[in-house]
Amino acid sequence: SAQGRRLSKWLKSCQRPGRCPNAVVTTKFTMLNCVPLVLYQQFRRLANLYFLLILLLQVFTGLSPIGRYNSILPLTIVVLLSALRELWEDLCRRSADNVVNNRTVRVLSQSGVWTKKAWKHLRVGDIVQVESGEAFPADLLLMASSHDDA
Repeated sequence: SAQGRRLSKWLKSCQRPGRCPNAVVTTKFTMLNCVPLVLYQQFRRLANLYFLLILLLQVFTGLSPIGRYNSILPLTIVVLLSALRELWEDLCRRSADNVVNNRTVRVLSQSGVWTKKAWKHLRVGDIVQVESGEAFPADLLLMASSHDDA
């Protein structure tokens, strides 16, 4: 149809290389920044920083009333458990992101046929068909609706 050809032509003009992906990413850590960010997060807390300074004084100056290395274990356990909790939460966020990014929606292809596409593969200019009760995959501009109140 003429309308389908016009929509396909408009769609081709909107899809240029280098557009930003539509994938949702809410994680804080990557393989490269994991250790530095976790250490920063832990020693940004005033209590952990205080105990680190006390630990350094005890180990390097010998000002400890107890053994020189007895302070290392408690601080290490606290920092390690907190870091593991943060990493676990980040893994849960990554899993939730994958669920959202892999949902499918119907998109008008360049040939004028409705095809299913994952949310993470949507691009600026895609024409999306959302049925009643379905979640919207991204920031969409509602162009038409079959409901009277829309």
